[in-house]
Amino acid sequence: MGLYVSRGFGGGTVITPWLPGDPGEPNRADTKHELVSCCPRLTPSPCHNAGCDNMRRVHAGRSREGMRLWRWMPGNDCERCQNLRAHHGLELAELVAIWETQGRRCYCCSKELCDPSVATTWRRQAVIDHDHRICPQKNHSCERCRRGLACHGCNTHELGASTRRLMVIPDSSDGLVRWLEFIGPGERDRLRQALTLFPEQPVRRVSRRQSRGERGPGEVIPLFDLGADNA
Repeated sequence: MGLYVSRGFGGGTVITPWLPGDPGEPNRADTKHELVSCCPRLTPSPCHNAGCDNMRRVHAGRSREGMRLWRWMPGNDCERCQNLRAHHGLELAELVAIWETQGRRCYCCSKELCDPSVATTWRRQAVIDHDHRICPQKNHSCERCRRGLACHGCNTHELGASTRRLMVIPDSSDGLVRWLEFIGPGERDRLRQALTLFPEQPVRRVSRRQSRGERGPGEVIPLFDLGADNA
């Protein structure tokens, strides 16, 4: 149990014990409790990422030297920029460029979006929307699944409902035409591939009783039957 003063950087760091009455202030400790109780917190500094107005994250962590001491570790970037890079593979400038390309509006409902480089409440933020059928992870996007920036309402309600509607093929001819227009050329190509690769793939149809947890046999039907008479 003890407090220490660290001076210098890298290989030239010098760590000396600190006792009450010694000059200076301790900045390292044997335990997290001592660090929080006795060592003054660092003042957060601005994020190093160009164009970001957030304050960079400061947290307690282990030192890199042989002595396992707790210290306040300032990061170079703020938490928002770190998450943007880790979960979406984007820099803040790239996110702003997408926002500008969309005319600063939600790509779904055309509602005006706030500048992504300015910290705002979560309900006003420009949300990165992605296709969960390609990448099912939450808080993630990549070049393959990223659809654009959306407002919070579209991201949580409208786009989610649209994705669910893709799984239901209409029975009527008119509804089928509108459905094919809705899914777009990319999904139509995937449907053609499925028709070619899996013409006799069996699937199990789940009844409403089974979806409610009630027991009952499920009907096995072919997913596609290219030899069927569609006349």
